[in-house]
Amino acid sequence: MPHKFDPARRAHLEDPSRAEILPPQELLQRAGVRRGMHVADIGCGPGFFTFPAASLVGPTGKVYAIDISEEMLQVIREKSAARGSRNVIPLPTAEDALPLRDQVADVALVAFVLHEAEDRAAFLREVARILKPGGRVLLLEWDAKEMPMGPPAAERLAPPESRALLEAAGIAVVEEFVPNPFHYGIIGGIPSQTSARD
Repeated sequence: MPHKFDPARRAHLEDPSRAEILPPQELLQRAGVRRGMHVADIGCGPGFFTFPAASLVGPTGKVYAIDISEEMLQVIREKSAARGSRNVIPLPTAEDALPLRDQVADVALVAFVLHEAEDRAAFLREVARILKPGGRVLLLEWDAKEMPMGPPAAERLAPPESRALLEAAGIAVVEEFVPNPFHYGIIGGIPSQTSARD
């Protein structure tokens, strides 16, 4: 079974030094997040990306903060109340059944959770399902090499593995990039037109 992040270590996710190597607003804007959009932050944790996304989409947009951990979702609720964030919607989830209807999100953020999924193919099919035609995925993962932080190297995904999984789920790779020496990013896209007509 893949390693799951321990919610008791959530302070690590909120360390200010993390924003220096993973600037959340910059990464979200790179994926096309802008005012009025609906963003799904899948595996939101304590909101490292959630609240920067909420700022970018503004009051006319929505951020679905999705996590399997009730403890993390409670942190999101408390932060939302303290900040007066009315456009953040915390949602509990199962790994293979996201709690959103089809084609609701403009952008899905999948930050450091794909390697934790037990059925990665089924998980990414769910990500593709909730995205609107023309929607984007921002996938962030640990580089597949030994380092003193992060998940065990044996459980990491190399970029070609992540790329193949995205493409198998119907998500075309648009861009690949390296934000820092520890991580990599892939931006994927859903075709803007579907073959079926109503």
